[in-house]
Amino acid sequence: MLRVNLLAILGDTDQPRSALETLARNEDSVTATLAAFDLARLAGGPQAATAAAAAVALEHPVVVEYVLDRAETDVQDRGRAAEFYIPAMRKVIAQADTRASRMAAEHVRAARAATILADIGSGEAADTLRELLAQRYSPVVRAVGAGLVRSNTPLARELARPLLNSPYEELATDAALVLGRAGDSAARDKLYQFIAPGGRYPAPLRAMSAWYLLKIAGRTDPAARQLAEQVN
Repeated sequence: MLRVNLLAILGDTDQPRSALETLARNEDSVTATLAAFDLARLAGGPQAATAAAAAVALEHPVVVEYVLDRAETDVQDRGRAAEFYIPAMRKVIAQADTRASRMAAEHVRAARAATILADIGSGEAADTLRELLAQRYSPVVRAVGAGLVRSNTPLARELARPLLNSPYEELATDAALVLGRAGDSAARDKLYQFIAPGGRYPAPLRAMSAWYLLKIAGRTDPAARQLAEQVN
């Protein structure tokens, strides 16, 4: 972990190329793999896709999270030019156990990968997410649904819409939150269900649902003023 964190600092310097080239050439280790990845991602394209997938293939949690961190930054900065991460994100999701009895760290990483795919928003990313969501329900499918909640993109909303009618409560809840955040009236009935008296839903979900219902109704500005007055 120390070496990976030091490599991250090195990669964020103004002129990291020569040092990264030395590490990639002289180190037969995780450090070499990640140095090669950091070099390749600077240019993007097929070489970067291969390097990212090679790093994820090591299946080491620290390494995978390093790639996820870089992917989140690059997608934010480059948008669809970061498409080269798609194969690596598929690998991250494939590494999560579909038969697990409970969600684990690997499923959190899978959810992050799904968010990255939704943020990329390309046709290939969309096809990948549709294929995953069409699989038999499992903790991996649940993780993909959770990943959509963190993506405020048209693709996330498009994929969430059919999930509103899912028989699996987690997926339907995720879909309502994705659409509610966008002020989409399709989520209204589900959001009302979350705030109904006597409900068993946790307080954070009820609070978000109430705010999203205000957003759908176009009442967020007066509600915010009223809340501000109460706080003061």
